[in-house]
Amino acid sequence: MSRFAVDPTGTHLTRDGVPWPLVADTVWGAFADVQPQEWRDHLELRRHQGFTAIAVSALPILHDRSIWDGALNPFAAREAGTWDLDRPEQAYYDRVREYAQVATELGMALVVIAQWCTYGTDTWASKIVSWGVLDEGQRRAHVTRLLAAVEGCDVIMSVTGDDRYDGPAQAEWLDLARQLRAEAPDLVLTTHLTPEVMPAEELLEQLDFFTYQSGHDRAHPELAHTLAEPFLARSKPAPVVNLEPCYEFHGFGHVRTGRFSAHDVRTAAWASLLGGAAAGIGYGAHGVWQWHRREGRFLSSEWSMEPLPWSVAARLPGADGMGLLGRLWLEHRMWRLLPAQHLVTDDHGSLRVGASNDQSLVAVHLPAARPVEIEADLAGHRVRAWDCATGAEFTPTVEVVDQRTLISQPEVFSDCLVVFTAETT
Repeated sequence: MSRFAVDPTGTHLTRDGVPWPLVADTVWGAFADVQPQEWRDHLELRRHQGFTAIAVSALPILHDRSIWDGALNPFAAREAGTWDLDRPEQAYYDRVREYAQVATELGMALVVIAQWCTYGTDTWASKIVSWGVLDEGQRRAHVTRLLAAVEGCDVIMSVTGDDRYDGPAQAEWLDLARQLRAEAPDLVLTTHLTPEVMPAEELLEQLDFFTYQSGHDRAHPELAHTLAEPFLARSKPAPVVNLEPCYEFHGFGHVRTGRFSAHDVRTAAWASLLGGAAAGIGYGAHGVWQWHRREGRFLSSEWSMEPLPWSVAARLPGADGMGLLGRLWLEHRMWRLLPAQHLVTDDHGSLRVGASNDQSLVAVHLPAARPVEIEADLAGHRVRAWDCATGAEFTPTVEVVDQRTLISQPEVFSDCLVVFTAETT
């Protein structure tokens, strides 16, 4: 029996019946490129910071990884550098088993992408690396091996990763989802999207919760919250998570003018949570997600810019902000939040407001210090605030005038979160 489930309210996931925030670090290349002691050390670090999960790809992402000589392949290698997809390497699946067991031992869940879109027929990624496409028999055999490797471990499964859901692979993803349902009926299931796409309804019906990717395009920060909207509009509620907001230190896409900062990452994370993706958040450090080594050769520098070595990237400061998000999520039961931008009269499109249906919980994230007017009388609420850059709690200046709640400009140097809770909650 899986330890994970969807709460009957459809707002969040539970672990052993207790509300559980999905706060996921991203190490897509874990099984191929991370050495055993590195894996344990990294999970210890992320657990200490407050992460609850690690997102991994079951198979290496062939077009978007850091190449080095010590990688472990899932299939037998050919002299030309391709793989014999009919000859799986048992040592690879043994590592999957070992790493899943270590994560479970440390109390961390794995969000495993069963088959990245690179391995699907005629996807945008398999057009870049065509020799990795799995036929039906190879795909089904891989899924069976994968499920055997993670059996008994704390795992959530994603059907595929980074697909646009617009081509012939859609039948493959649906078959894969049905196979997962048949062979592991207790698994909690989702799928991972590129920005601004929606899978076919047949596949959506197979899923327990929804994730999206607001991505790494500097020009469209609004996607962090707008992409939650179609999932919130569905007739049957289900948890929603932005699994891939902008990665810290990642370049601004093809616009090579800068990199996403810890502030950018926190702003995207809180915009997602307060914008409707209230079940958790994903995080990526540019250098960790592909486990880049100094001797490695990263394949996607044109889009992402050159990464840091993983050991450096693991210490980027934005990760601490994700741990704070997870702790506040539990303390204030933030799974109740829904978008509440209508409560702000002087909205300039940057700050985000979320509130529970009864307004017993109202949360405001300010990317920069500024005064705010809330169109609600929150006089009976307790107010608390945090400097998101440092994690320090501070006392904001708040007053209620003419049934409006006024937050004076916080005296912080970066972004902050202000939370109002009714005394009865």
